Amino acid sequence: MKKDADSQYFLSPKDGATNENVMADLAKTCGATEDMIHLQRPCTDGKRYDVIEVPYAFIAKMERNTREYEFKFLVFRQREGASEMEPWPFTKPKKVRRTKKVLGAKKALKNLQERRAKP
Repeated sequence: MKKDADSQYFLSPKDGATNENVMADLAKTCGATEDMIHLQRPCTDGKRYDVIEVPYAFIAKMERNTREYEFKFLVFRQREGASEMEPWPFTKPKKVRRTKKVLGAKKALKNLQERRAKP
């Protein structure tokens, strides 16, 4: 998803392991401080979340490493002038690309089903 230049980004870890890794990495790469942690921040979905304010590049890095390290987190964005943050669908699964290999396998499967259906 494209970065919005006038937005703030927040990350809400869903488990303790993700929280530890996020905080350690933020301290190492961004010089994270206590003022980046926001408790019970309101969201447009009506809930409140404990979040960490992070740069866009950090969220992109987390998303790239999600599968390898099994991080569990929510991402939020707050646009300039908005009073509440909103869920940001950054970590939604991507669509499978329609490569020649995938299309060929689908065609072969269809042909096999048709041959089995004929008496």
